[in-house]
Amino acid sequence: MNCRICESNKIEIIFESSTCPKSSHKFSLKKTESDEENLTDIHVFRCMECNTIQLSEDFEEAYEDDYQRNTSFSKSALAFIEENINNYEALQKGLEKKNIVEIGCGDGLFSELLLKRGAVITGFEPSKAASLLAEKRGVKVINNYFDKKTATFPEKFDGFVIRFVLEHIPKPNEFLNLINENCKEGAIGLIEVPSFEKMLKEKRYFEFFREHVIYFSGNTLTHVLNRNGFELLKYYTVMNDDYLVAIVKKVTLNKKLKEFNESQDKINTHLNKMINEITLKNKRIAFWGASGGGVSLINYANINSENVKCIFDSDPNKWERYTFGKTIKIVEPTEEKISSIDAIIILSMTYENEITLRLKNEFHFKGMIGSLVGVPHWIE
Repeated sequence: MNCRICESNKIEIIFESSTCPKSSHKFSLKKTESDEENLTDIHVFRCMECNTIQLSEDFEEAYEDDYQRNTSFSKSALAFIEENINNYEALQKGLEKKNIVEIGCGDGLFSELLLKRGAVITGFEPSKAASLLAEKRGVKVINNYFDKKTATFPEKFDGFVIRFVLEHIPKPNEFLNLINENCKEGAIGLIEVPSFEKMLKEKRYFEFFREHVIYFSGNTLTHVLNRNGFELLKYYTVMNDDYLVAIVKKVTLNKKLKEFNESQDKINTHLNKMINEITLKNKRIAFWGASGGGVSLINYANINSENVKCIFDSDPNKWERYTFGKTIKIVEPTEEKISSIDAIIILSMTYENEITLRLKNEFHFKGMIGSLVGVPHWIE
C-alpha cells in the first residue's frame, strides 16, 4: 500500500477492526438476518513521509440513490455555513456573476445561498435524491460524479466549493488537478473537511469508517492543496474545531516564477531612480537597516555606494562596520546624524512601520522616507 498523497510506501498501521459497518451514511429499509453480513474490515495507516492518515481500502459503493448527509436541519450548521460564505465572498471580492462549481452539492443548501448573493452555480451531485432536492432550490445540478468525462465546460470557473467531499476521494491528486484544470488563474476555492486533529484530541476512534478514506489535519490539508496548485489564503476551524476550512487561490507556479523574475529589474530600476532623484538635487540619502536582504539588495541592484552616506541600524554590534561588496558604513541612529540626511530608504521591510514611527517621533525626521514594499517608492 502506498500513500494516496505522496505515494510513499513508508506506512504504519494506527487502527484496524473487523467490525466496521459497510456503510455509515446509507440506511437499509429492512433489517438483515445477520449483523455480520453488514460488517467488514478496516485498516487505517499513517504515511510516515507526509503524515496523512488514510485507509488502505477504497470505498466503492455507489451514492446514486439514498446517500444521506444533509446539514439543513441544524441551526449551528447553518450559522457556520453563513460564516463560510461571508469569508468566501470577501476573498472572491464579491460573488455577483461569479461562475462557481460546487462538487458534491448535496441538497443544494450551500449553492442556494451562493445563488442568493449573485453567483452563477453549477452543482455536481451523484445522489439522485440529493440532486432533486438541490434542483428544487434552483440549483443547476449535474447528477453525476465530477470526473474527466463529466468535467467539460465551455469556460473555466471563477471558483469552486468542495465541502465534505475530499475525505471521500481515493485519488485526491487526480481530483484536485482536474479542478485546477477547470478553473481560471486566480480562482478562489473553499474546501471543508472533518478534522483528524479533533479526532485525535478526543480519542474518537469510532469516527474511522469506510466512506472516509483520508483524514486531514491542517498541515496535511494544506500540503495536498499546495501540491496541486492551490495557495492557502485563509484557514480556520468551525463547529467546535470539528471541521477544517481552507480558502485557496489557484496560482500556477510557473506564472509566479515568471513574475518573480520580471520583478527584479523593476525593483532595481526603481531603487536606483529614487537614489538618483535625491543625489541629482545635491541632497544626502541614507539607508536604514543592514539586514541580510538589505545588504544583498544593495549589491544585486548595483547601487553606487558613493551616493549613499551611510546605513543606520539599531543593532550596536553593527555600528562602525562596513557592508561587504558595495561598501557602506553602518552607523548609530542619532538625531544629529539623521538631521543631516534629506532622504532615508528603509531596507528592513519587516520593521518598516516601527522605523517610520521612530524617524518621525523619536528623531523628528522631516525628510523623505522610502519603502521597498511592492515596488520601491516614497512614502507619502
